[in-house]
Amino acid sequence: MHAFSSHPLRTIGGFECLLCGGMAAPGKTICLPCKSELPHLNHACPTCAQPMPASHACPRCLRHPPPFQHCRAIFHYRGAIRHQIHRLKYHNDLAAAGLLGNLMADTLGGRRPEMPECLIPVPLHPTRLRQRGYNQAVEMGRPISRRLDLPMDLSRVHRIRPTESQQKLSAAARRKNVRGAFQVLAKPPYGHIALLDDVMTTGATTAELAHCLSKAGVRRIELWVCARAANP
Repeated sequence: MHAFSSHPLRTIGGFECLLCGGMAAPGKTICLPCKSELPHLNHACPTCAQPMPASHACPRCLRHPPPFQHCRAIFHYRGAIRHQIHRLKYHNDLAAAGLLGNLMADTLGGRRPEMPECLIPVPLHPTRLRQRGYNQAVEMGRPISRRLDLPMDLSRVHRIRPTESQQKLSAAARRKNVRGAFQVLAKPPYGHIALLDDVMTTGATTAELAHCLSKAGVRRIELWVCARAANP
């Protein structure tokens, strides 16, 4: 894989690959060689997507089942995927959102018999949303919603308490940091939903949101994340 690019450029007969700058197929933003090198997460705990040598439940989920039933993480949080997530979150690169969302849809599209009724991107607090100008989970969700014919609900849940960045916090501190951060504004009319986020590390944020939705009456909650960082 070559040096990373940041914006797709139209070229004769196709598009420039976002990752290496080479030729991508018409309508695509990644070339086949780069796509073949992406760090797909092939073996993970089916509940929390913690990377595992084989796809079986991890000890943590066996001891303390989370308030969601399933997590699907498409990639390991490294390499080109990590770079594109950083482009999206910290460099206002919305082209990365389209790339990541479409890559997720490529994999998630094969699950139609089990599809949730609704997709809910993890909300940002209004202060953070004003600072960034967009919610990266919402922008990633747009191609997923369109390609999988799955509605996004952007008004059901609000983030009512600002929280500090989770990056340098311990697992226990992360759980404390997001406690009480979300509010479900109206009883969801869905029995099965998917929460969408860019990266999952300990799962504290999505677990808190899933807990709120479960209390509000949602029976089945799963997580869709672009990338999973391995827990120690």
